Amino acid sequence: MMLVDLYIDDGVSAVKVGKRLALQRLLQDVKNGKIDLILFTKLDRWGRSVGIYYQIQSVLDEYGVIWKAIDEDYEIETSAGKFKVNIMMSVAQQERDRCSERIKDAFEYKLKNGEALFGSAATPIGFKVENKQIVHDPDTEQEVYALIDYYCTFRSVRKAMVYMREEFDMDISYKSILTLFKSTLLYGSYRGNDQYCKPYVTKDKFDEMQKYMGKNIKNVKTDRTYIFSRMLVCPGCGGHLVGFPASTVTKTHKFRYEYYRCNRAFNGMTCDFRKSLSQTSVEKMLLESLDKFMTDYIVDCEVKSEEKAKKKRSESSIRNEMNRLNDIYMKGRIDVDEYDLKYVALERELKDASEPQIKPSNAVLGLKGVNLQALYKSFTDEEKSAFWHGLIEDIYIDYDRNIINIIFCK
Repeated sequence: MMLVDLYIDDGVSAVKVGKRLALQRLLQDVKNGKIDLILFTKLDRWGRSVGIYYQIQSVLDEYGVIWKAIDEDYEIETSAGKFKVNIMMSVAQQERDRCSERIKDAFEYKLKNGEALFGSAATPIGFKVENKQIVHDPDTEQEVYALIDYYCTFRSVRKAMVYMREEFDMDISYKSILTLFKSTLLYGSYRGNDQYCKPYVTKDKFDEMQKYMGKNIKNVKTDRTYIFSRMLVCPGCGGHLVGFPASTVTKTHKFRYEYYRCNRAFNGMTCDFRKSLSQTSVEKMLLESLDKFMTDYIVDCEVKSEEKAKKKRSESSIRNEMNRLNDIYMKGRIDVDEYDLKYVALERELKDASEPQIKPSNAVLGLKGVNLQALYKSFTDEEKSAFWHGLIEDIYIDYDRNIINIIFCK
């Protein structure tokens, strides 16, 4: 058996078949006769509705390709197996639709009653969640009024940012100001409820502010793909580096490059890491060091799993102790406070004992023994981005721009 390729749909809804680029590439390879067996972890990774399942299955049937789910007991080589898949897909779709309806109804009820749909951490500056309602944050309310007045006078977000830092000693970023100014909460509205919360400005003033920002913000269209978007961790501030373009023009050609840098260092001046990383250099470092990082990661998982196993008692032993504790309490030998304290501790231990072992991710295990260098050359930029995002959560670098640690996806 030979591995043809890896097809990774990362961050794309399973419902949106047309936007699943890796799936489309897989089906094209099926049509080209490159594949006779497809392996995936679970059936819901393949599709989440009966219609989508048969839309894909019709292509596989036409070219005589079968599939197997690694973590589930499904097969489609017999009529009974096909019937089981059909039933399970129908049940999964019904449950998904019912869950979607319940969530939608709950959200509509909360919106109608002005209840917050998010926590304080997700609110713009100047707001907070209190008793399930969005209210003005008294700690920053006056500063927000001053910020709005300054912006409406000078019509510059950057100048407003500098003014707030100098005048109020306020650690505020360019992005947080934009988030506030673009939020409909500013005039008390959210998702059609115009009485959702107390406003800072009128609707007319809000619309006027949007016109100012429309003149100041350039809408730059680009066909560049930043493969490591939201992955590279800045060694200075811990935020993620962002992509920016660069070009070199010669007499005969124009060369384009993609770089990454910390915006807090170049725009907000709140970070001391002012170096840039080229996308090409990050790719080279990753491909050269990935095997080592994966080996270290697998060994680390095994060590942690063994350490955890040594510390844990068996589930049966814990349950027996819980039963003995119940008997002692029923006989009146301990009071309710002592009983609750011990029982809660045993529940925590039982939960820990029932948790699965620490195992490396399937994405990492699936790459062992694969000639990644050769495979990677065949990827488009979009496929490269999907590949890395499906494998890695964060890439840590040092001040010398070397990769020092990788956090793999779970």
